[in-house]
Amino acid sequence: MHRATGLCLALALPLSGCSGSDTKASPSSAVKGESAVRLRTRPAGIATTFAYVPALDLPAVELPSDKVLIRGSVTELTLTALDGESIPGTYTAPAGAGPFPAVIVQHGLSSSHQAMYGLQEALTNLGFVTIAIDARGHGARGPADSLQQALTQGAPAAAMMKGTVIDLRQVVDFLSTRAEVDPQKIGFVGFSLGGILGAMLSGADERIATTVLVDAGADWQTLLSGTSIDWIAALRTSDPAFVTRAARALDSLDPQ
Repeated sequence: MHRATGLCLALALPLSGCSGSDTKASPSSAVKGESAVRLRTRPAGIATTFAYVPALDLPAVELPSDKVLIRGSVTELTLTALDGESIPGTYTAPAGAGPFPAVIVQHGLSSSHQAMYGLQEALTNLGFVTIAIDARGHGARGPADSLQQALTQGAPAAAMMKGTVIDLRQVVDFLSTRAEVDPQKIGFVGFSLGGILGAMLSGADERIATTVLVDAGADWQTLLSGTSIDWIAALRTSDPAFVTRAARALDSLDPQ
């Protein structure tokens, strides 16, 4: 199965409300070995960690896109974060009035929202509104080494990730105001770092109806100690205290 098709199906069934079968799945089938109780329990303190005050009127600048979408429309937009940062992204919507289910599509490490357009196109062709934004320190939101510099200190990286999760909660606010979006059917798909952020978002915001995490991981000590990403490996070599310092700073944001 093509990767994009598989992701679309993983999102389509829960968000469309269709089971596709009379056979009931086991309540713990989503995660092997996990109980239904564990899957429905929000981590203690997560609401406080990612608490924010929603803006009554979320500032957004929408501009036509040079991308072409045969079965819908594409808009380049910029949202304004609560701290004043600009949040660039791409918004797609199927043709018609809706309301449609919506999916937030989040890129991985050292990437940008632009890399997610292929999946946005596939999802929109299946009848989903989509939005993809740049994480803090990525794409138009900072030089390519922003996260690298932040990780060397630890605390700034935690601030960047926490800020991105709150940005994503604002994206949910934005989607919920759109006439073409069904606010009860907002999903998320994230890749690598996007999946890590998505674990935090889905734990903090009950408005996320279904979540797909691709190539994500958990436990910062394990992630930073074991990853083969070249610049993180170089930091481990040049600074023996790097992993412990960064993991301690990121501990409250552990996707596990």
